[in-house]
Amino acid sequence: ETAGSELLPTAFRAAAEACPHATLYLNERMNCVDEYECEMHFEALHDLMLNLVGRGVPVHGVGIGLSHQVFNDYELIADEQLPSTTDAYGNKQPLYSLLPPRLLARWIAALGALNED
Repeated sequence: ETAGSELLPTAFRAAAEACPHATLYLNERMNCVDEYECEMHFEALHDLMLNLVGRGVPVHGVGIGLSHQVFNDYELIADEQLPSTTDAYGNKQPLYSLLPPRLLARWIAALGALNED
């Protein structure tokens, strides 16, 4: 079973009631493997925050954890330059996914704009 769609609103409201002067953050672990998947994850996070803020849930910010290497959009990075490890089958695997800074900048701006309404 799942906790249901009211888990976060209930938790944030209970935290605000228990400690009215606290600043409350949603801490999100971005576990995506490429730009496309990260884009979908950011979009879902934005929609969630838009819903919470729109419903008056006392959430004051978002913490985003990423394990990605941000790169210059115009700079090509050779595979051998990326930190890597070897998986159980002997295949080289990058330690970080590549994520362009324009993607991060766009979604940080979009999340920040929620506070402007």
